[in-house]
Amino acid sequence: MSENANPFQPVEIDEVDRKLAETATRKRIPSLSVSAILPDDAAPQAPIPAAKERPVQAPRKPLSIEIPDYLARELKIAAATQAVTLRHIVLSALMEAGYTVKPADMEEDGRRLR
Repeated sequence: MSENANPFQPVEIDEVDRKLAETATRKRIPSLSVSAILPDDAAPQAPIPAAKERPVQAPRKPLSIEIPDYLARELKIAAATQAVTLRHIVLSALMEAGYTVKPADMEEDGRRLR
């Protein structure tokens, strides 16, 4: 390669930005520009709902037991059918058997809220 050759062509940033904006508008791609944000006086005044406060749960201890395969399969199917966790299934059974389980600990869906 000769030393006189310039491997990079100059780019007009304004022209590239204009073409990019036109393409985004034509393809209806949302803009992340500041102009898309409504000013405070034009923003809708609907109240923002407060995040639900989750009841405080008791500290947990792991419990590891071995059960027959058929029972494990049946429990997993029941949890999937009811859209709850295995923990909820087990705690429900323990509660029905007369053991104390506080309502705050009867969380159906154990996923963390983000």
